[in-house]
Amino acid sequence: MRAPTARRVLVSLVSLILFVAVCAIGCHRPHGRGAAKRRDPLHGQLGARIISPEKFQPIVAWMRGLAAGEGAASAPPIARRTAGARVFVSYFVPGAGPLVGTGLGVTLADSLVQATRSATAGVDRETLASARISIEVVAFASPRPATLDDPETFGREGFAFARAGDGSHLGFVLGSELATRGLLGEDEGGPLLERDRFEALLRLRYGAPCDDCQITTFSTVGFVEARPGGPLAPLRANRLPRPGVDDVTVDSLRTHLRLAAAHLARSVQADGRFDYLYDALADVVDDESYNWLRHAGSTAALFAAYGELRDPTILDAARRARDRLERHLRVAVAFGTSEDDVEHGASYLPAESNPLGPIGGTGLTLLAFAAEVEATGDRTHLPRLRSLGRFLLHQLADDGHFQPFSPDGAPGEVVDVLYYPGEAMLGLMRLHAVDPDARWLDAAARAAHHRLDAPYATKKGHLRDYWFSLALCELVRHRPEPGFISRVFAIAEQTMRDQDDDEDRLVSGKGAFASLPNPSPTGTSLEAYAADVELSRRLARDAFELRAYGLRAATLLFWDQLDETTAYYVKNLPRALGGVRGIPWGGVTRIDDDQHVMMGYLGLLRVLRASP
Repeated sequence: MRAPTARRVLVSLVSLILFVAVCAIGCHRPHGRGAAKRRDPLHGQLGARIISPEKFQPIVAWMRGLAAGEGAASAPPIARRTAGARVFVSYFVPGAGPLVGTGLGVTLADSLVQATRSATAGVDRETLASARISIEVVAFASPRPATLDDPETFGREGFAFARAGDGSHLGFVLGSELATRGLLGEDEGGPLLERDRFEALLRLRYGAPCDDCQITTFSTVGFVEARPGGPLAPLRANRLPRPGVDDVTVDSLRTHLRLAAAHLARSVQADGRFDYLYDALADVVDDESYNWLRHAGSTAALFAAYGELRDPTILDAARRARDRLERHLRVAVAFGTSEDDVEHGASYLPAESNPLGPIGGTGLTLLAFAAEVEATGDRTHLPRLRSLGRFLLHQLADDGHFQPFSPDGAPGEVVDVLYYPGEAMLGLMRLHAVDPDARWLDAAARAAHHRLDAPYATKKGHLRDYWFSLALCELVRHRPEPGFISRVFAIAEQTMRDQDDDEDRLVSGKGAFASLPNPSPTGTSLEAYAADVELSRRLARDAFELRAYGLRAATLLFWDQLDETTAYYVKNLPRALGGVRGIPWGGVTRIDDDQHVMMGYLGLLRVLRASP
């Protein structure tokens, strides 16, 4: 009896092993054609074993053949062997919107064939040859209905519109498309979903009425071509990878500076006005909300960039912008001189919306004219510089605060703006650098003393007073007072802690657009970091931490600047190239975003050259 019992145990054990093996194989039945038909619309996950640009490169080359009319049989072995998964293929055509298709087949090759044919139907081969291809593959799909009113999720995931168990229809919006199709606006500094346009796109792609469909979310991994037919760049959380600190070098800073300066120079019209807002998604310019303070600051940035790059096209654009700025200036007749008396009068930059605007605007105008002197040595406009300085002296009270100004003597509503006093002080310091008259230095010092004692109007003012920090760094060269020095490093400390918060949000947000810091304050903080490092070195202080934070800030600016790789989705690449997106989920570049980034790059260049 014992032998048969042992035999039965052995047989049972073998049977159990075979059963487990069959079950294990059955768990991967998506390879079977019958199983593919029963999948939910977003079924499938691409194995991490082939998530690499090197392994995807031949797949994209094969897809280019598909779009050109070649057969599907020549798919690379890795695509034929890999189980099918929901894929999204986009063709970014210059001068037009993206062509997007999706597919879910038995193998990855089947999925890609379906998606490619869906995206390219009716499009001529020449058009497709000029397009850049992206592939995104579903990595995770949520069965729960999506929340459309939480800005903390936008960009992290895509959205699907489907009926449960129906694999024949799928409406979708990729997480990246929220930005590349302009489906997000801005509300209180964060992304705001344009619901009507978003839902219309979902339903258009679904292609059929569906009252019982629900919207769910999914995440993807994928790649986009760096250029048509070129190497692949990975897409993670719907964005290209953030550059690393090692990518920030003298050469890379000059490259990014040149791109930004060329973009800003291209925006200067023949009459000297800037193309104030440029929408790279729509390829249109908007000048309706023109701001002359930003015109002045951007003119200063062009002259400063010319000083580094020595590009005559940048100088020509800067001079046109300066001439237009000068025509916009006024001389304050209330101070006892005529409108034409620049030699003895007080010039200012008008700002109708806020009587304190002429304070900051005149300071920025001083920066522009002084930058030209520094970059070219041309002192032709020194009388205008002195006239601007006299205006700020007129408006500076005995206690050191800048008084509001209105041409008719009735200031109206005054709005306290954080950066106006700092811009005025920095303008006086730059005037002193080209015209070493003690009046300018004394005025800047008096205003600085007042600023040290004055409370900030907002809770975060103390950590974003970059302009005051820049002015103090230059003032300390002449008046190294302990109070000035301590305030510089107090602002720097708070700025670093603010940057820590940004970095924490980037990690916890996992790619959500709301977690990305805006480039404009980041660019100004980088310029301040650079000045702080230079001051630290003059004072024999350790500048390692400040330098490190500056390098990290530069990686964020590189990340938001449109270059030949990151601008894969814009309509007009030559026009958009080099611009800096004002908000990380948008396509709009504004002149002051370029301005702040350029000045940050220039400051960090000085730091790296002094001590690589």
